[in-house]
Amino acid sequence: MKKLFILFTVLTIAMFNTNVHAQLQMTATGTTYTIDFDATVTGVNDGPYESVSGQPMWATPPAAGQMDANGWAYLNDGADTVTMNPAVFTGSCNANFATLLNGGVSSTGWGAWNISGNHAFAVCPSGAAATGGYITLKVNNNTGSQLQNLEISYYVAAFNDQARSNKVIFFYSTDNVTYTKVPAVTFISGLASTSSWEFDTKTVSLSGLSIPDFQSFYLRWVFSDYQGAGSRDEFMLDNITVLGTGSSSPVATNLAVTKINNGIHPSANEPFSVTIQSQNALGVATAVTASTVVTLALTTGTGALTGTIEGNIEPGNHSVTITGLLYDVAETGISITASSTLLASGTSDLFEVLPAANHFVFFNFPITATSGMNLISYLNAFQVQALRADNSVDSNYVGIVTISLFTGPGTMSGSTTKPTVVGIATFNNISLDIPGDYTLLAQGPNLADGVSPVVTIIPGPSMEELVVPQFIGSKSAATVNNCRTPFAICLNFSNLMPDTTYTLRLSLALTSEGNDKFGAGNTWSGTAFVGTNVASAFSTNSSGNTGPIWLYMQPTGNGTRFDAGMTHNLRVAAVPTGASMPIVPIWVGVKTVTALDIPITERTSMTEDDGAFVRGIVDTLMSGKLVLVYDNADGTGSPLTCFQIRTIEAYSTFANSDLPGSIDSVYRELPTGVKGVFAGVIPISDNNPNGVRRVEIRDFDNNIINFRSDADGIWPSGANTNNVIRRQVINLTADDLAIGSTITGTVTYGNTANTPMTNTTVQLFNQSNVLVKSAVTDANGQYVINGVQAGNYTLTATCTKATGGINAVDALSILKHFVGMITLTGIHLKAADVSGGIPVVNSLDALMVQKRFVGLITTFPVGDWVFEVKPVAVTDVTTYTVDLKALCTGDVNGSFIPALK
Repeated sequence: MKKLFILFTVLTIAMFNTNVHAQLQMTATGTTYTIDFDATVTGVNDGPYESVSGQPMWATPPAAGQMDANGWAYLNDGADTVTMNPAVFTGSCNANFATLLNGGVSSTGWGAWNISGNHAFAVCPSGAAATGGYITLKVNNNTGSQLQNLEISYYVAAFNDQARSNKVIFFYSTDNVTYTKVPAVTFISGLASTSSWEFDTKTVSLSGLSIPDFQSFYLRWVFSDYQGAGSRDEFMLDNITVLGTGSSSPVATNLAVTKINNGIHPSANEPFSVTIQSQNALGVATAVTASTVVTLALTTGTGALTGTIEGNIEPGNHSVTITGLLYDVAETGISITASSTLLASGTSDLFEVLPAANHFVFFNFPITATSGMNLISYLNAFQVQALRADNSVDSNYVGIVTISLFTGPGTMSGSTTKPTVVGIATFNNISLDIPGDYTLLAQGPNLADGVSPVVTIIPGPSMEELVVPQFIGSKSAATVNNCRTPFAICLNFSNLMPDTTYTLRLSLALTSEGNDKFGAGNTWSGTAFVGTNVASAFSTNSSGNTGPIWLYMQPTGNGTRFDAGMTHNLRVAAVPTGASMPIVPIWVGVKTVTALDIPITERTSMTEDDGAFVRGIVDTLMSGKLVLVYDNADGTGSPLTCFQIRTIEAYSTFANSDLPGSIDSVYRELPTGVKGVFAGVIPISDNNPNGVRRVEIRDFDNNIINFRSDADGIWPSGANTNNVIRRQVINLTADDLAIGSTITGTVTYGNTANTPMTNTTVQLFNQSNVLVKSAVTDANGQYVINGVQAGNYTLTATCTKATGGINAVDALSILKHFVGMITLTGIHLKAADVSGGIPVVNSLDALMVQKRFVGLITTFPVGDWVFEVKPVAVTDVTTYTVDLKALCTGDVNGSFIPALK
């Protein structure tokens, strides 16, 4: 969230009394008292202010790093910025975050900053912290005289990384009851995000006061929203100074250089700042009464001072910070003189300019990350630092850092360009899309590129959408659905916990909804379509994988989803059974499901979202299996519709009064006992010119059992799926969808080479010896007979190839079998019976073989070829493999090699 400005936050305890030693003590007039949060200030803080998340920010007395609880008061939220409530100086406050090192943090609340050793008060506002809140500093006048004038200054800054604007308002009070606002010094952060620091030094000159000796006065900073919405910027408050004088106002006499680059060593050839102050004769910061132009010049040093060297102290102010100076040599012993025509010049203390950064280095770079939703892997936040040759951070470096993929198998996404803040660019939303090893490259102006360490993306839990239909039926009214159309999906989960049973949450949401939304729809629980959770939906194997899982869903009358034309995707989560289900999806589907307008009363007047129905009949052996309907003959892409063929496993329990009766009866399994029927929703012809080109059957392992296709979408029965109108029911008959079992095998010759029998017709006969189906073998002797219904069959073959291999050896073998010297069996015995009519192989068969061998006859009474005849019992929807042997009649020893054509 956007966080509001930095300030102190601890405050508490003890209403101020007149004899205290635990507030800021002013013991002399004309003396500037400074709170910089780096050094101890009695009654204010003990040493550099450093917060620890969740720990008290102050105590009495304070420990090292804490604020003094008697010196501060605060209101966390809801303060009235016009009429202020008195400071309470009681209560407690813990830091909401550890000390911040740079901008762009996401924590909110109170804490501290530490930027290269420069400490400050921090606040990162949220809706419940420091928006309409305030902090109050108590100051005691122990000067021995009445204070009539106060000079108060402070440094305020915001890291503007959010598109929201906030303000810091200054108030003061002499009695802790009535607070006066000073609008002129209100600090407002920019509305448009720049991902950079915005800062200012504010000066308040108060006169005409009457603060008696030994009395307290109070300084208050109020934080409030200004413009915009969303998260808030981070803020800081630092370098609070308080100067009090008596009856006469001080007069500025000279200039003083008070700060070089806000206390950070400048870097050669990189912009830095100088703060100049107008002071009185006592060296106290004193506002000027006229516009005072200040010019900077190099006093000592071998380099050149260039850039912006002039600034202006405005009337009523006592300081100016000139930014954009440059010095071109890294060395020590440098000083700068500030000059003006109105005031005496002032020279800075000697300071050092460090070498500039020369290379980039990745810092806090992760070494591993786990794939998350849809296999995307988000890296933990990391930094790219601008380093000098000695590998120290150049906090003065200002530039844009761009990272890119250097090595790795996938693609990198996210915000790849970031500005540097105190020499550091922070990247917090980088993602990689494929498991593997990666390195990144960092590039920016004037510095050598940096290469990251290797980060290994580990495959995390993943979901694969094996089958998701393109269409379902819409609801029948805004919040009513009397035409619920169940559908099936097939998912595969990987990289889960091994050997574990999981509970599943499954729903559909609009593709326009955020990935943190689940959605609606009812899921088949095993007994009904109800809710979105399925207890013990699946179990993983020893590798943490599931294999294909079929699930059934049904649209509902949800008020925001399932209307005509709405496009949805899956929202899924899975946890080990008994664990708490997350409130956001783990996986978001990439395939879409569109609701089609199918109720009796149209949901829209458009035809683009109109739907119709397909109803079909297949073999009863297919009951309970999955039917997929495609608009292409190859079955590519997602099916138009998908559901179970009628069974008692998944069916609608809702009275679908808006569905055609023939469709409702399928979804509701009415009447019971009917099998082999299916139904689904398809687009009308305007949106589906191909119609239905393929009907496919799959088993629970997602294997294709069988299919029927049609080249033009007009099926043999005349069912034309190309010119469908809204709510029309297209009926595909059992002849259209002769989908059943498959019988396949190879026909080979009965020789030692098992020569393939090509161009051979394989015949399937039913129990009545009626030819049912046939197929011709290919170049390998293989045949395939599809669409075989349940029953008992016999399989054999026939061919018209030229014969051969008949000789005297065959005649002798037949005669030996006749006299009992050898025994012929199987196809060889069948080939020996060349005479036919006598069911015994005898000497007549041997004589006929001999006659054909010598050319006295050219044929046999039984024909030229014999084939095995085998029984086939089809009892399930599967593939049956039946091989057949062939011989030329009379070629008992199988010496012939038939032609392959």
